[in-house]
Formats: sequence, structure tokens, C-alpha cells
Amino acid sequence: MPPIKDWSIRVKIMSTAAVAIIVGFAIMIAILAVSMLRGDVAAGHDRVRQLTEDHARQVQDYFAQELMLPYNLSYTLLGLRGVQQPGRAAINDMLASLLGANPNAIGVWMVWERNAFDGKDDEFRLDPSHDPSGLYAPYLTRTGNQVTLDSLLSAEQRKVAETYRSHPQDYVPPYTQAGFGDFYFLTKQRQQETVIDPYLYEIQGKQVLVTTLSVPVMEQGRVVAVVGSDVPLDTLQRLLAESKPEDAAFMEILTDQGMVVAGPDATRFGNKIDEANYAPGFMQALATGKGMEFKRNDMLYMYQPITIPRTGKTWMLGMAMPESVILEGAIAARNQAILVGVVATLAILAVMAAALTAVTRPLGRLADAMEEVSAGEGDLTRRLEVLGKDEIGRTSTAFNRFLGALQDMFREVRQRADEIAASSGTLRDGAARVQDGTQQQAEAATATAASVEQVTVSVQHIANSASDFRENALQAGRSTEAGQQVVLGVAQEIAVVNESMQQLDATMVSLQQRSQQVDHIVQVIRGIADQTNLLALNAAIEAARAGELGRGFAVVADEVRKLAEHTGSATVEIDGIMKEIQREVGSANEGVGHAHDRIEQSVTRSREASAALEEIRDQAKNMVAGVSTIAEATQQQAAASTDIARNIEQISNKAQENQGLMGQTSSAIADLDQQAEQLRTLVARFKI
Repeated sequence: MPPIKDWSIRVKIMSTAAVAIIVGFAIMIAILAVSMLRGDVAAGHDRVRQLTEDHARQVQDYFAQELMLPYNLSYTLLGLRGVQQPGRAAINDMLASLLGANPNAIGVWMVWERNAFDGKDDEFRLDPSHDPSGLYAPYLTRTGNQVTLDSLLSAEQRKVAETYRSHPQDYVPPYTQAGFGDFYFLTKQRQQETVIDPYLYEIQGKQVLVTTLSVPVMEQGRVVAVVGSDVPLDTLQRLLAESKPEDAAFMEILTDQGMVVAGPDATRFGNKIDEANYAPGFMQALATGKGMEFKRNDMLYMYQPITIPRTGKTWMLGMAMPESVILEGAIAARNQAILVGVVATLAILAVMAAALTAVTRPLGRLADAMEEVSAGEGDLTRRLEVLGKDEIGRTSTAFNRFLGALQDMFREVRQRADEIAASSGTLRDGAARVQDGTQQQAEAATATAASVEQVTVSVQHIANSASDFRENALQAGRSTEAGQQVVLGVAQEIAVVNESMQQLDATMVSLQQRSQQVDHIVQVIRGIADQTNLLALNAAIEAARAGELGRGFAVVADEVRKLAEHTGSATVEIDGIMKEIQREVGSANEGVGHAHDRIEQSVTRSREASAALEEIRDQAKNMVAGVSTIAEATQQQAAASTDIARNIEQISNKAQENQGLMGQTSSAIADLDQQAEQLRTLVARFKI
């Protein structure tokens, strides 16, 4: 899909209009839908409320009708008490007739106060059709079309009652007590009509969930009896099933205590509701008999009170209606509005498309003409038809003027292209001649630059050689001077050595003299040792002569003799050593003399070498000065040659650059010639 900027004007206008129309219709439909939704919701709630009230009224009428049986029975009994009252059997027959005439009731009963009916309760204590109390409390039930005289007691209670037949005065019937006997006890206590919450009751051996409607029989301000009828809950269930609207989810009847009387789930009958499934405050609404409505899980719940006539009791009838049913009309109206909006939008867009096509067709022709011109092969003699003075007509007029201006311009361009082509030929010939001359100049400059470069290289080589020779001469001078210094140092060292040798010669002479003195001393010690040895020998002879008395002296004389012998031996060794020292000192003295002579000669030679090196150093200095002059002159000549070569090279470069520029000029002239030809070709593509 191309970007929006590439859309045609027709598409852009259509798109903008479509968006505006769609948004407008959407807003209008949304407003209508919300308005209809609110109205239909209110109407739906009113309808559900009215249906609930109608069904509650039906149930209320049903209870009023069912209450007529015990109500009429109470008045009949009061009327009979004013005349000759029939017996109990006759009353039972009357009850059977009444029950047979009322198909909704499954039982009819009465309980008379003690002896209030005929004063014969004690006579009936042992009657099998009565319990041991003898109270007149008949209970007639119906199963199908059969009416049977039954007992207000359950089977288990009847078994207990039979145990009191021997002492019936002690028996108190359960139906006269609170709890089991609420159907009698509450009515007597309240002294007004009463409806009993549903309960399970055994009728002809079958457990039945029933509700009891009872009426007190009042005489002189006191209750003499209570009469009532039993209504099974399945009658109410059938009533709801027959009258429930088809679109309702369910209906139910609840007592003021929250017990389920009738509804969609039979397993809940007789059980209390789960408050979590209802709105907060629902139990209070049940207890006070106030209607209530709430929403939960996309369902509208509507509850209306059922006032049971003259009992003071209020039950509740509830109806659950899906919100989809309530909104069905609004949804249908919304869908219809959407359909109408879509059809209207399409119709409007179709009309707009036709109108825009007619309006934008001249723009299309203008665009085609512009594209033909922009493609480079247009007919500049073409003109658009001007159909009016609106924007499109004015644009067509301006386009025709534009084409006229282009036609004149292209004619002038073609003329200028011919002139450019003629001028470019002349320029091309001149540029070729200039380029040839520049080429020759560049070649000559290049050759000259090469020769100068060779001369410069040779001069530079000579200058470098002179510089190297100068450096070598300077190095030789420095080396000669260093050699002179070394020779002078050697001469000085030799002089020092000569002085040391002289001192050594004197020392050697002194050492020879000292060794002679030591030899003399050794001779003296040797003489002393010989004398000591002789004295020791004489002492030994004298000790021998002395015998035992001279033995100690003989030992001393022997030790002295041994010491004298040892001393003599040592002096002989010392004498030998000293003679060897004297001989070696004599030899050393001769060597020192010869070394002294050689050192004297070395001193003389080193002084001569130092003088020669001094002369060499002076000559080297003179040579270095000359070589330095030559090197400086050569360096100046090399620098001048380098400048000449650089200038010639610049001339050559400029010549080559001029040659390149002339080549570029020739190329530019060729391009200009080619462009002029192309311009003529392009202009020729237009019809002018």
C-alpha cells in the first residue's frame, strides 16, 4: 500500500470524507444506542417488575382463594351452633364434601377446645376414631379422588396415644402444643388467620411438603376452635410453571424466613436459601416484606412481596431475567441503526465518489500533461481545454501559459546550443596547440632537471666525502693527541717505576748487608752451642765421678747437651738458609740493575714518541683546516645545485600542470561539445 502522501486527491478527499462520515454516524449511532439502551433497560426493568407483581398477585389470589375454605368453614360452624347442632359424624361428612369441592386442598381439619363442640369429649376417649383426649379434631385427607378420615397424629404418635387408653385423662395431644401443633397453637394464640411455613407431613402414609392455612372460630371473644386446610407446594410449583414467561430464567417463592417454597430446583424445597447467592440485605427485605431488585452474573433479579390475606404474613415471589433478554430490543435497534448508518454511508460515499470523479477529471488531464512534459518527450504545442474560471480552470490557463513560455525557451535553447557547438570547435583547436607547446616545454624542463639533479648528486657526494674526510682527520687528530697523552702518561709511569727500581736496588743492597750480619750472628750462636755441648759433656763426666750424688746433675747436664745439640743443628740450618738468601738477593740485585737500565731507555724512547706525536697532531690540525674549507665550499655548491634543481623541477611541474589543465580544458571543451549535441538532441525531442 503506497504512503498517504502518494494518494491521489480523489482518494484523499474520499478517505477523509469516509472517516468523517463514519465517525459522525458512529457517534450518532452510539448516542442513539445509549439512549435506546437506557430506555430499554428502564422499560425492561419495568416489564420484569410488572411481571413479578402480576405473578405475586396471582399467588396472593391463590392464597386468598384457598383461605376461603377454612374461612367459610368457620362461619358455617358458628351458624350451626345457633340452631340444632349436628353430630360429629355429620360434620365429618360436611368436611368431606367441602374437601371434595376444593381440588387444590389435600386436607381439611378442625380442632375444638375441650367440650366446646358438643360437651361429649370424655365419651369419645375410647372411640377408635378419636385419640385418648376425646377432643373433636377430625382430619380429612384426599388422595386422588378418594377422601379419607385421617388423624392429625403421625403413625408413631398414634402408637403412643394408644398406650393412654387405660388412663386417657393423662393424655395431652401433641397438636395442641407449640412446635408440632403450630398449625393450631399459633392460630389460637394469635386469634387470627395464620399461614404456616412449609413442612413435611405424613398424609395417608406419604410425606408431603405442605403449608397450612388456618382460621380461628371465635365465640364471645374467645377461640372455641381452629379450622384449616392443607395446600401442597406442588400446586404452587405448577402455578409458577404454567405462568412463567418464556424469556425468564426462573421463578421462585420464598417465605419470610427464607425457606424455598417453589422454584426451579426441587431439592431446595423446604430448605433455607444460601444468603451468599443473594444481594446484601436480602434477608432483611424478606423479613420486612419489602420488594428488592439486584443484578448478578448478567441476570436481573426482581422480588415482589406476596401478602397472604388477613394472616399478617408476607412471602416473596422472585423472577430472574437475563439482561440479554432485557437488552434484546436495544440490541436489535442498535443493529438496525448500524445497518441504516452503513447503507447511508455507502450511499453518501458513492455520490461523493461520482462528484469527485467529475470534479477531478480535469486535474487528471493536467497531471497527464505534466507527466508527458516531465518525461522529456512532450508536445509543447499542446494546450489544455479551459472549462471554467474555478481553481481547475485557472490552473489550466496557467499551465497553457507555462507551456507557451517553455516553447519559447526551448527555441532559444536550441539556438544557443548551435552557437555553443560552433564556439567549442574553435576552442578545441586552440587548446590542442597550447597543449602541444606545453608538452615540449615540460619535456625540456624535465631533461634539464634530470641533468641538474645528477650534478647536484655528484657535488653532494663530493661534499659528503669532504665532510667524512674532515671528520676522519679530526678523529685522527683527536686520536694522536690521545696517543700523545698516553705516551706521556707511560713515560711518567716508567719514571715512577725507575724511581721504585732505584729504591728497590738500595733495599736489596741493604738486605744483602743485613743477611751478612745475620750470618755473623749465626756463627756466634753456633760457637756458643759448641761450647755449651762441651760444658755439658764435662758436667756429665763429673757427675759420673760423683756417683749417686751427681745423678741429678748428670740429668741436667744431659738436657743441656741435648739443647746445645739442637741449637747447633738449628744454626746449621739457619746458616744454609741465609746463604741461599744471600745468593738470591745477589741475583735479584743484578736483575734490578738490568731493569733500571731498560727503564732508562724506555723513558728516553717515550719522550721521543711524545715529540713525534706532537708534530703529527700539528700536521693533522692543518689538514683538517684545509679539508673544512673544501667541505664548506662543496656544501654551498651542493645547496646552490639543489635550489637550481628544485626551481627547474617546479618549472617542470608547472608545465606538466599546465599540460594537465590544457588536457582538462580539452576534455571540458569536448564535454561542452557533447553536451551541446545532447542539448540539441533533448530539444529535438520536444515538439516546439
